[in-house]
Amino acid sequence: MILRKKQVAILLALGMVLTSAGPVLADQVTSSNIETVSSDTNNSEIIVSPDVLDPKLDPGSSLATFLSSDQVTMRISGPGRVETSIEISKFENTKSKTVILADARNYPDALAASNLTNGRYSVILVQNQLTQAIINEITRLEAQDLIILGGTNSISEDIEKDLANIAGVKNVSRIAGENRYDTCQKIFNHAKKKSLVLASGEIFPDALATSSILDQAGLLLTRSGQLPSEAQAAIKDLNHDNFLIVGGENSVQESLATSISSQYQYASHTRISGNNRYETSAKIGERLVSSTVILASGENFPDALAASTLAQKIDSPILLVSKDKIDQSIIDYFKKHNIKKALVVGGQLSISDKTLANAERLIKGQDPIDNEGPQKPQPKPDLKPDVKPSEPNTTGKVINKVPYISQLKPVYAPNGCEATSLLMGLKGKGYTDLDLRTFLDRMPKTKSNPAKGYVGSPYGNEKSRFLTIDPEPLARYGQRYGNVVNIQGAPIEDIIKEIQNGNTVVIYVTLHWAPAYYKTLPIDGVPTRRIFNNHVLLLTGYDPVKKAFYIADPYNHESDGARRDKPFFYWKSQALVDKCYNYGNRRFAVAIR
Repeated sequence: MILRKKQVAILLALGMVLTSAGPVLADQVTSSNIETVSSDTNNSEIIVSPDVLDPKLDPGSSLATFLSSDQVTMRISGPGRVETSIEISKFENTKSKTVILADARNYPDALAASNLTNGRYSVILVQNQLTQAIINEITRLEAQDLIILGGTNSISEDIEKDLANIAGVKNVSRIAGENRYDTCQKIFNHAKKKSLVLASGEIFPDALATSSILDQAGLLLTRSGQLPSEAQAAIKDLNHDNFLIVGGENSVQESLATSISSQYQYASHTRISGNNRYETSAKIGERLVSSTVILASGENFPDALAASTLAQKIDSPILLVSKDKIDQSIIDYFKKHNIKKALVVGGQLSISDKTLANAERLIKGQDPIDNEGPQKPQPKPDLKPDVKPSEPNTTGKVINKVPYISQLKPVYAPNGCEATSLLMGLKGKGYTDLDLRTFLDRMPKTKSNPAKGYVGSPYGNEKSRFLTIDPEPLARYGQRYGNVVNIQGAPIEDIIKEIQNGNTVVIYVTLHWAPAYYKTLPIDGVPTRRIFNNHVLLLTGYDPVKKAFYIADPYNHESDGARRDKPFFYWKSQALVDKCYNYGNRRFAVAIR
C-alpha cells in the first residue's frame, strides 16, 4: 500500500514508525523504501513503505505505549525546566547508555545537543547544581557515558567530578569551545554530520524547532551578517549540494548565504522562514512526515530543547505555540496533515490546559475555541498589607556574574539604560551574543507611550518626551532571546529571592539615586505626570548580612565617580534601593531567569 503525504501516519505498533533514517528532508531522500515523486503543487511528495522498523524507539517506554494507545494528547512536564527534561527522559527511554547534559540557562549549548542525540540519547538540563533527581535519572537509565556540553561557566568542574562518582558511570567527557560558535562547531564535528543547517546564534526562536530535522543534517550557529571563523572550518568538509537556512533575513542575511554559496561552492541553499516563530516551526514541520507532533513553548526555549531527542526518536516536528494561543499557521498544519496525536512539553506556565484542549479539538477535526492570549498587560500583584511576601534566604552573599556593558562607550546611548541593563542580564544567562547597538536598534519603538515601546531615540536627549520603555514591552522584547518576566509591582523581598535563585533583575530607580523629579508631558495626547530623572540598572547580587545589593550600572559617568572605560559595579544599601524603587509607588522591575 502506498501512502501519500497527506495520508501518511506514524505506525502505532510498538517499535514501529515510518522511517528508519531519521527525519526525511525533501532533498535528502536516499532509502530504498522511500520514493520522491512530483505533485500537482510542485512540492515533493514523500512515499513511504510501512514496513520499516525503527531501532530508536524503545518498545518498553511510555512513549511506545502512548503511540500504540487510543490517547491523542499527553503532557510531559515537571515543576521546572530541569525536572521537565528528566520527565521527557523517563517518557522516552527505559535505558540510555549515553546521556547528554547541557546548561538549562544557555540555549546555544542545549540547541547544539540536537547534533548528537540522533533520537537515541537522553538530554538532561542542569541549572547551577547536580540535583538528586538528575543523579537518580542517570542511575535509572544505567548510563555509562556522560557528555557535558559547554565550558565550566555553564556546568562547573565540581559538577563534572560529582557526575563521575555516580554508580555505573564509566566516562565523563566535555565538548566545549571558547564561545557558543566554537562549542557548536566542536559538537558538529564530533557528530560527523555531512549536511548543513544554519541558524542564528543571537536569538533562539528560529532555531528552536530545528532539532527534528537534525538527524541527518547538522546545525551550525552564525551571526546575522558574518559567518564566525569557528563555523568556517567545519563547512569545508561537508556535502556542498545544498544547505538550509532557518529564519528570515533579520536572523541570517541573504548576503551571507550568497557569500557561503560562492566561497564554498554550494550548488544552492534553501531558506525556511515564516512571518513569526510559529509559522517558521510549521514550515520546518513540512519537511517531515508524521501524524504525531510535539508542542512546545515559543516564548521560552528549555522545554523545546529538552524535547530534541524525542522529536528525532519518532521523526516528529516540534511546533511552537504560545501559552494560551495556537497560531493560525499551526492550526493550518494540523488540518493539512491530519494530525492524530500531540505531545505537549512543559507545564501550564508554558502551555495552558486551554491550549492542550484546543490541540485535542484540532485532532478531532474541530476548530479551537477561546483561542486568544491575554489582551491586556497582567495586573500588578496584590500588595495589600495583610499579604506577607515570601521570605528571602538570610544567609550567604550571592553575586550572579554578568558581562559589563556601558551605555556611554563605545556606543553613546545616554538614554539607553533600559535595554543596556537587559542585555547585560541576557548575556549573563548566555541567551544572546548581540552587540549593544543592534540590540538597541531592534528594540520596539513608539511615538510617545512607553507602555507600547521605547519612546524616541536612546542616542539623544529630549525635554518634551519621556524617553523610556515600561517593563511590559521591555520584557516582551527580552522574551525574543530568553526567559524574561515582567515582575512589576513585586516587593523588594521578591527581588532578593530572584537574585538568590541565580537570576538578575532590571530595576527602575532614579539617576544618581537622587530624589524623584516629576514632569507632566503628553502620552498619546494625554497630559501625564511621571518621573523624569528615571534611570534603569541591573541588580546582580545581594548580601543579607550587610543588606545591600550588588549593581551593574550601565551609566559609568564621571559624575558618579566612574570611568567610561571601566566597568561600573558597586554595592548599594537595600534601604536606598527600595526607596528609589518605590518612588511614586512605581515598582518597575523585570527578571531575567
